[in-house]
Amino acid sequence: MANEIVSSENEVYNSIRSVLATARQKAYSAINFAMVEAYWEIGRQIEQAVGDRAEYGKGLLQYISIRLT
Repeated sequence: MANEIVSSENEVYNSIRSVLATARQKAYSAINFAMVEAYWEIGRQIEQAVGDRAEYGKGLLQYISIRLT
């Protein structure tokens, strides 16, 4: 009887641990996706603003860098 209780408790523990691990992995994946999406959008905006103007691009990147830090 005691072994059955311990076994049942272990099953509940393992199930809860699995749920938490899955949730953490989903959160990690969602955060990674959001960051990649944000970086892509930032790159798109910079590329669109700069175009073929290399000197302007250097100045813009320096300005953005200073303002964001």
